[in-house]
Amino acid sequence: MKLWWMFFLLCQTFDAYSQKAMKKNILFIGNSLTYYAGMPDYLKAMLLATNQPIEVAVSAYPGMSLEDHLRDIIESRTQDGINTRPKRPGEQTLTETLLLSKQWDVIILQEAPVRILIPEVRKYSTQESIRQIKQRVTNSHCQFILFQTWAPSRTFPTQFCYPALMLNRATDKESYCSVRVNNLDEAYNLLKIGYDSVRISTQISLVDIDRIYYKALKEQPSLKLFDQDSHPTKLGAYLNAYLFYKFLVDRHLSSLAYYGDLGKEEAILLQRLSD
Repeated sequence: MKLWWMFFLLCQTFDAYSQKAMKKNILFIGNSLTYYAGMPDYLKAMLLATNQPIEVAVSAYPGMSLEDHLRDIIESRTQDGINTRPKRPGEQTLTETLLLSKQWDVIILQEAPVRILIPEVRKYSTQESIRQIKQRVTNSHCQFILFQTWAPSRTFPTQFCYPALMLNRATDKESYCSVRVNNLDEAYNLLKIGYDSVRISTQISLVDIDRIYYKALKEQPSLKLFDQDSHPTKLGAYLNAYLFYKFLVDRHLSSLAYYGDLGKEEAILLQRLSD
């Protein structure tokens, strides 16, 4: 009886160890805000430097919305753009093929912030696309995360509009628009409301990177996290990667001894901002 019990305990220990060491598959779906300045490479290097059994894949292309990822076939690509066409019956987009290629453990979804700020686009495009993406994933335990991006870099006051026809819905409107945004504080609050709406409607989690960018703009205004086109700089890409690292590995992490091609002081400053 004792031998049987010892064998049982050994099996349990081995099983627990196997589960702990099991690799996780992470997929990012988005546009240039995801891949610009090498964010996925920073994240992969952070995971490698700390021996984390996590593999990262990326499906992100210039200017693509989540809806485009399910609708468009990419025919050619340059460094700054893509040429696409609507998929035909029986075809799969690159992202659809990737979604079916593995048992994904975590899928991180990134949308252009302007699409979050316009209520109709948020409701009929972003939220609906997230639901469709979830339906295409074979792992019922997959965790879906919303990449909460930062406010678009614009001179205030401003207003964002998209042609109504892009939603392919019957309407007498020529365009759908956000409310008038008068300053950075309003942009941050409106984005938060929009992202919370998507999170609640689609029942997914989020990594609120915008909060850290807002904090940086207030506390460290000379720190350039994004360029005039709202793309992350090298500093922004490192910060984004660190925030995802914390989310995936250790939410209470206070520092990481990986600085990439940044100076140690720069990297530590960005790490401290993430708290």
